Amino acid sequence: MKETFKILLLLLFTTFPPFWGGSGWGAFSQTDNSIRDYYHPTSAKLSIDGYYGINSNAITNQFTKSIIKGQYIDNDLKNKVSKKLGDENRFGGDINAGIYFSNKLENFIGKTGISYYIGLRDREHFDMSFSKDLFDLGFYGNSRFADDTANFSPLNFNLLRYQQFEFGFLFNDGKMGTGISLLKGEQFLSADVSKGTMFTAADGSFIDVELAMKLKQSDTENYGFKAINGVGISADYFAIINLKKTDSTHQFLFEIKDLGFIKWNKNSLESTVDTALHYDGVEINLRDSFYTKNAINTNLNTYKKSEKRKFNTALPVFLHLAYSVDFTARLKVIGGFKYRFFANYSLCYYMRGIYKINDHFSASAKLAFGGYGKLNFGLGIKTQIGKKFNITLTSDNLEGFILPAHTTGQGAFISVEKIF
Repeated sequence: MKETFKILLLLLFTTFPPFWGGSGWGAFSQTDNSIRDYYHPTSAKLSIDGYYGINSNAITNQFTKSIIKGQYIDNDLKNKVSKKLGDENRFGGDINAGIYFSNKLENFIGKTGISYYIGLRDREHFDMSFSKDLFDLGFYGNSRFADDTANFSPLNFNLLRYQQFEFGFLFNDGKMGTGISLLKGEQFLSADVSKGTMFTAADGSFIDVELAMKLKQSDTENYGFKAINGVGISADYFAIINLKKTDSTHQFLFEIKDLGFIKWNKNSLESTVDTALHYDGVEINLRDSFYTKNAINTNLNTYKKSEKRKFNTALPVFLHLAYSVDFTARLKVIGGFKYRFFANYSLCYYMRGIYKINDHFSASAKLAFGGYGKLNFGLGIKTQIGKKFNITLTSDNLEGFILPAHTTGQGAFISVEKIF
């Protein structure tokens, strides 16, 4: 069981605002990769960016690092995680890299203030919700559940990797935009355990297991960046609204992203399992193996169905509402919330301050609560080099680098822009 949990963790796996560039909003989180950031007020730009981020409301950074690197996990490390676990536990993250080009049009069908953009992205997302009993069973074994039932449901896990070609338009000098993306599905895995229990006899002489699970996965024989296991489409839209027509110091943002789906091909696998098992024999240690050579397996009732078929999966849809105030020509403060559907995501509230130090250097600070984690703190900088290049460095989870043994999130973002 420990190895199974380890494999799941191994499978798991902002843009920083263009300060006062265009609408002045920029992105509010490293995971946004919003088309709002594609706008430039005067000319064209080419940008390359990369991001990674993981977060949890219980699993510490040090624990995650040890799992991924295959390092020894002592009881102290496990205890720090176990104490943080509650009834609803989350773990999720994203890896995102891309390149895009945008250009402002002098005149488009008689209209001004319009830009177009094109871009390519490689995206990977994972998310997981799980019970405390699942963690304890996987990393301590079943001895602590003697004469008791471990409930490792509900369990939901999703892993999605795809490539994206995006195209769209920005209107009203970057205050509104819409785009369409064509998607190439590379890999998908979803496990949904609606019922999972294990009873261990007081003397360890037997265990009873009940399991009801649905599993979906893309073609397991065709994998890698070149694999085309599905195709899909998605849409993005945002609008920035002045609360007063002639006053842009108070604005409201509505944004929805990744509204779409991927259709996986006929070689995809869908499985359903509903089983009740009884094991007799010597003590079974789940930290080492699900079976021992002396165990006797009695199959009381089992239903299993697997078939290769096409199916659709929705993308983790991103909803974002926010309000901004320009206190001075240099200081902007933004507050709002965001949510991701179909992604085991908790409503995330945040506040970000952006300060323009001079014409070549800006900085921001962010405080957020929710998402896959709890309380997060981040800092970012953007600097202009000469007249043609902008470099951005930011992290929404600085706490993960400072106190990895006690915090649960980490991430970093970098982008380089060339202005033409």
